[in-house]
This record gives sequence, structure tokens and C-alpha cells, in this order.
Amino acid sequence: MRLPHITVVTLGAILYLAVMAPLSRSQPPNRQLPREGLDPNTGKRATVQEWMERNRRERRQRLEKWKKEQLQQIKQQKAQMEADRPRAMDEAYRRAVGATPAQWRVVKPRLEAVRALQADAYARLWPAISSGGVGTSGFITDCGWNWNRPGNKRPGEALSSAETTCETLCEMLSDEQTPVEKIWAQVELLRRQRRLAAEQVPDAQAELRKVLTLRQEAAATAHAWLP
Repeated sequence: MRLPHITVVTLGAILYLAVMAPLSRSQPPNRQLPREGLDPNTGKRATVQEWMERNRRERRQRLEKWKKEQLQQIKQQKAQMEADRPRAMDEAYRRAVGATPAQWRVVKPRLEAVRALQADAYARLWPAISSGGVGTSGFITDCGWNWNRPGNKRPGEALSSAETTCETLCEMLSDEQTPVEKIWAQVELLRRQRRLAAEQVPDAQAELRKVLTLRQEAAATAHAWLP
């Protein structure tokens, strides 16, 4: 009597396994559900923000590097220009006279002597115009002079005695505490230096004229190196 009962139980177990096995295989793997109140895209947004911040930081670093390189290049160019300036000025004067390189070796010292004496004979503060304050009508409302010293006009070059006196006088005039006696002592010195240089200019010009062609003499006259 017990055999049929065992058979029924066995058949039931087999049927249960036959039905549940496919169902268990069709279930997706367990996933860790996000906690309540958390956005599942938070990690993605954090990654994007980190990338953007890193990208901005790298751009900023590249820009700073570029600025430093540009500043360094400008400094190098200025230094090179200062180093090349004497040679460039020498070449400019040679071309102004119209002398060949061979002729220039003879002309140059005589021209420099004339120019130095002329600088002393007319040593002064050089004016440079300054303007500003453009009004509603478009006209400049403020215009004046900036007085440049000889040392500002020819930076890096040695000043003559008259030019040095001129700069000393400029410093005295800018100081209200300087006694007028000292100021006039410099004035008299500057006048003597100008007068002495002016007296020597004709002889120096005569020496220059001896080594110039007619065409070069015309060029030197046009530049006021010859009368």
C-alpha cells in the first residue's frame, strides 16, 4: 500500500525540479541595488568633472608656459638688439654718407669727431611731445613736453663733457633746494664747453671734407655734418 504513495511523492519532486530549474536559470544575476536617494549616474558625472578639471588645468599650464616662453623670447630679442645696435648705427652712418666699406675706415673717425663736437656745441635737453585728454570733440585737450636727457637719447653711449654738464644742470633744476649759485656755476660751465666745441667744429669739418667725394660731401651737408 505504501509503494503508490512513494511513487506519487517522487513524481511530484521530479515535476517540481523540472519546472523550477529553467526558472532559476532565467533569473538575472544578483545586482547590488543603489541605496535609496543615490543617483546611479553620480559616478559618471564625477568622472566627467574630473576630466574637465584636468583639461582646464592642463590648458592653464600650457598657457603659462607659452607666456613664459614669449617673455623669454622678447628679452632675448631686446638683448640681441642692444648687442647689434652699435654695428647697425655704424652701418647706418656709412650708408648716409654713401661710403664704401673701404672708404668708411677713413671717413668714420673724422665724421665721429665732427659729430662729437657738434653734440657739445648744441648740448641740451631734447624735447619729446606728450599728449592726452582727448575731449568729446575729438581734439587733444592736454599737450606738453617731456624733456629727455642726452643719456636717454643715446642709451649706452658715453656722454661728452658738455652733455654730462647738461644732465647735472637738469638734476639741479629739478631740486628746489639746490642753491642758485651752484646752478649758475653749471650754467657758466656749459656755456664755456659749448663755445669751445663750436670753435673746433670748422677745423674738424675741414678734415672730413678732405676725404669725401663731391657726392659724399653733398650727403654730409644735407645731414648738417658740413656747413
